[in-house]
Amino acid sequence: VEARAVLKRAIELDPGYAAAYAALAETYYLDLSMGWAQSPVATAAHVEELAHKALSIHADDVRARVILGRLHILHHRYEQAKAELDRTLRASPSDALALAGRGNVLMWMGQTEAAIQALEIAQRLDPDMNAIDRFALSMAYYLNRRYSAAIDQSELNLRRTANAHFSRIVLAAVYAQSGQGDSAARALAVLR
Repeated sequence: VEARAVLKRAIELDPGYAAAYAALAETYYLDLSMGWAQSPVATAAHVEELAHKALSIHADDVRARVILGRLHILHHRYEQAKAELDRTLRASPSDALALAGRGNVLMWMGQTEAAIQALEIAQRLDPDMNAIDRFALSMAYYLNRRYSAAIDQSELNLRRTANAHFSRIVLAAVYAQSGQGDSAARALAVLR
């Protein structure tokens, strides 16, 4: 809420500030992806509108392109998401946000090894990677049966973002798959 107020003020002061539109789009995207949006359809439309506004000002704005890619993921348009993120990475090959976005879409496409590679690089470039991307990395580890790494990443996510409860689901699944029923039950109990 505070970020939105500052970003809206920045846009009032400079209506041609693409980065402010992209960052504002990201705040609404986070509401959408975390399930906080009161109207997901309207919020998604607003995210898309703000991202396109940023791109109309600066066609290579990485954050706006990544947000559009992530929006495609939410709508299960994985090929479009991958194309958007690949385009972003061609322009900015070492951008942590773009790499993390690409890792997300690859994970949802079932290309878990490639997802792990992209997300691990993103995390090395940005140790403060956001909770959604850390979750994607833990999920990719889980899907690749790299249970120890999935536990480490999930626990890191919970230490850094206390309400990243979706990581508890990964923990419960990992513990269940590795025969640690008591630990799985504890993870589910906390989640409940």
